[in-house]
Amino acid sequence: MSPLFAEIRAVLDTAEAEAVRAERAARRLPRARADALDQWIHLTAMASGIEHAYSGLEQAFKIIAAEIDGAVPTADDWHARLCALMFTPVPGRRPAVLPAALRSELDDLRAFRHRVRNLYGSELAADVVKEKAARAPATVAKVRSALRAFESAVTRPPGRRKPSRRV
Repeated sequence: MSPLFAEIRAVLDTAEAEAVRAERAARRLPRARADALDQWIHLTAMASGIEHAYSGLEQAFKIIAAEIDGAVPTADDWHARLCALMFTPVPGRRPAVLPAALRSELDDLRAFRHRVRNLYGSELAADVVKEKAARAPATVAKVRSALRAFESAVTRPPGRRKPSRRV
């Protein structure tokens, strides 16, 4: 494994751990109406875990953009542009990093992360936070799988193709 992909895997391990903790916290959220402080503690912890999970994915994308593409977007909308870049092949450098099917899931998590960073914990909607926490581990796992496929594609020796399947 290349040092680049070892670094990406380490970042994904941390992102995955955050997503799993957020999901576990969502399952522990009291079913009965907790007092306001307990509700705030649980919701802000879950939201923070989701925020950190997406930030970890974004860190992996930044590594790819910097090391393979040669540049990381820097404009005000760099978060959205970086994510979009992962779905776009860069001719002469690399294929698309992620499949288009992941686009809406990542856009949704990025938008949620933005809301978490710009709202007070008391303004978080419990049902929305629980839903995002429940889905975050699966999204991270899909990104991890896509990045494994990407690693294989970019580290495959030239001239070696996948064996063809004859039916």
